[in-house]
Amino acid sequence: MKPGAIEILLIVLGPVVLALIALWIREAIVDWCAPRHHRAENRRGKVRGRRGND
Repeated sequence: MKPGAIEILLIVLGPVVLALIALWIREAIVDWCAPRHHRAENRRGKVRGRRGND
């Protein structure tokens, strides 16, 4: 039985998509486990709702 175009496409693109999802999850876990001062956004360091911080 000879595989068709759809089967070949699924065989080629399946691992690529799975690898991209794995890399995305890895980056999310690394960012989540990083110390607070290395994160992109430090929410606790900001003062919100105050005026006149002279």
